[in-house]
Amino acid sequence: MRMSGPVWLGTPAFASLLSDYRSKYPDVRLDVDLSGRMVNLVEEGFDLALRVSANLGQSLIVRPIAAVRFQLVGSPAYLHRAGRPLVATHHAALTGMGLAFLPQLMIRDDVSSARLEALLPD
Repeated sequence: MRMSGPVWLGTPAFASLLSDYRSKYPDVRLDVDLSGRMVNLVEEGFDLALRVSANLGQSLIVRPIAAVRFQLVGSPAYLHRAGRPLVATHHAALTGMGLAFLPQLMIRDDVSSARLEALLPD
């Protein structure tokens, strides 16, 4: 099965899902492209594309498989320096350079270990 997905899906949690799938279906060969590139499923021979989007086009068969929630996060060092924001206007990383708005799946471990702090909750 050849599948495409966003770069941020390259997490231990997603790898675990793929591993579970391989255990259940050992005869299925997985070819995973997490470049985030909008592939042409037919022309490039992809079987599946995982996307987070409200508008995927009318020529595709679309099935929701999960809700992906995003969370604004910042490192404690950045928050100490710059304060807590009232609105999400910055981008950042774990390096303490600013804030980031990322899928919760991607930051779950960083938030639980206090490397990042969740901001502006629902």
